[in-house]
Amino acid sequence: MGYVRIDLRTGMTQKWWAGNRTFCEECVLVPKDGSDGSGGTDDRCWVLGMCVSHDATGAGRSSLVVLDGEDLGKGPVARVWLDNQIPHGLHGMFVPA
Repeated sequence: MGYVRIDLRTGMTQKWWAGNRTFCEECVLVPKDGSDGSGGTDDRCWVLGMCVSHDATGAGRSSLVVLDGEDLGKGPVARVWLDNQIPHGLHGMFVPA
């Protein structure tokens, strides 16, 4: 899995593929410095997403990836590997007390 950006005006697409056995969660857009998000375009942003990479045994390792919204196809500008696997969940999850 990965992320795709589609420009609805031009039809241009940019893709970042995370690799085999990797599940990517819903991403969050964070405006870059100097951009308040009101300029009519979403390309001046950082794209943040949680990913879980599974090995052949099924064990998974989670990471937070940071992609440049202006050039999604070049891949992560940063990736933070976490010590624990974060369970899959698109909008969050419920954890009993």
